[in-house]
Amino acid sequence: MQELCAGTGSTRPWGQFSTPSFIPGVGAFKILWVSPLQRLSLQKHAHRMEHWVVLTGEVQAEVGTNTTVLARGDHVVVPVGVWHRLSNPSEVDTALVAEIQVGDSPTPAIMEEDIERKEDDYGRVD
Repeated sequence: MQELCAGTGSTRPWGQFSTPSFIPGVGAFKILWVSPLQRLSLQKHAHRMEHWVVLTGEVQAEVGTNTTVLARGDHVVVPVGVWHRLSNPSEVDTALVAEIQVGDSPTPAIMEEDIERKEDDYGRVD
């Protein structure tokens, strides 16, 4: 797995993320490393939309009732309040995804708390 970029970051059961840029009341830029055969929780946000751009690898993006396979350069928008999840179907390669968040949060910590989970492989359902 690659090292985190400058800025805040954290490991998760599915991989890791870094937030190299956050602008209070506007949004954030994150980088997600999704480990092989892992997936994020099925979740939604009340205060932010997301735009995912695949940088390396291949991911499966679930947005609402649509599931799409995305490869390098592909992207998808996740509207506010829509259930969504990223998965990495590869048995070998870590997928790298840029996530642009647009929301009104005053701090990165509060933006990270704007998660309602419906399903989670790691027992983190609210």
